[in-house]
Amino acid sequence: MTEKERNTGIDLMRLIAALMVVAIHTYPLASLSETGDFLVTRVLCRVAVPFFFMVTGYYVLPGCLEIGKGSRKLAGWFRKTALLYGAAVLIYLPVNLYAGRLEGLTAGAVLRELLWNGTFYHLWYFPAALLGMGLTVFLIRWLGMRKTVFAVLILYVAGLLGDSYYGAAVQAAPLKAFYEWLWQWMDYTRTGLFFAPVFLCLGLVLRKQKPLSGKQSGIGTGICLGLMLAEGMVLHRFSLQRHDSMYLLLLPAMYFLFSWVRTWRVPAFPKARQMSALIYLIHPLCIIAVRGVGGALGLRWLLVDNSLVHFAAVTASAAVLSAMPGILHRRKEALSDGEK
Repeated sequence: MTEKERNTGIDLMRLIAALMVVAIHTYPLASLSETGDFLVTRVLCRVAVPFFFMVTGYYVLPGCLEIGKGSRKLAGWFRKTALLYGAAVLIYLPVNLYAGRLEGLTAGAVLRELLWNGTFYHLWYFPAALLGMGLTVFLIRWLGMRKTVFAVLILYVAGLLGDSYYGAAVQAAPLKAFYEWLWQWMDYTRTGLFFAPVFLCLGLVLRKQKPLSGKQSGIGTGICLGLMLAEGMVLHRFSLQRHDSMYLLLLPAMYFLFSWVRTWRVPAFPKARQMSALIYLIHPLCIIAVRGVGGALGLRWLLVDNSLVHFAAVTASAAVLSAMPGILHRRKEALSDGEK
């Protein structure tokens, strides 16, 4: 299988991951089964954001480590990502103002939101990507790849103890004091310090490795996701989770999943990257729009209270809007060709 053919699998998974993020924020099974919804949205769908980080590690990170050109490529990626983050902040500024989320915020609180949490609930990805990429490149250049892998694993464990294993971690007084201090600076440990670096590195490692076979990676994915479901259920059952973004089994699950995706033979979809990014960015606006339409038309019972229909409506609207730039571009090209 050529590299180009492997990339089509990654492109398809970008879209699947974007829809998983929509599911996380719309609870598609909530009106059917609370436990089922938890397992789907709070465990299985947690592979989505790590996959996006791994794609960056797979495609972007190698160029940023090149001798001579690496710094320029890293600066270009930083500029592009920071501009996208800035645009997203502006897009959601009216929503934040309307909801009163900015009232009484100090300059320090605003800085905290921009650097760690994101200014809207899904925008934390951008500061995490920026910090995570900068930290990962620095560590690899300073320590080398092997020591960096060890360092980011330690950071991930520290984040894990502040996330899904928080209830166990705070039983130790030093850890409790550490995390209480940490919460003064950030709301969660799913940041560019604890969360992003390990998946960026994992993407880079897989870029350099010969792919596993589809059978090996598929079986590994199934086993690891099954064990992660069990891990999530146990942690949830004993109320140990402060949040549910980080699992111990998430690391091997992502290794096998990404390896498996690389073996998928699917048709090329050049717009997958653009569509997945747009779905990620705009789906909260679609959630607001669907809720508004449901209320205005007296269909809240269907479009909002029915969780599956709510998920479908938000997904459909986000997909249509994200496809519009490509449709308009093709129409413009067709008109130009017709004039010729």
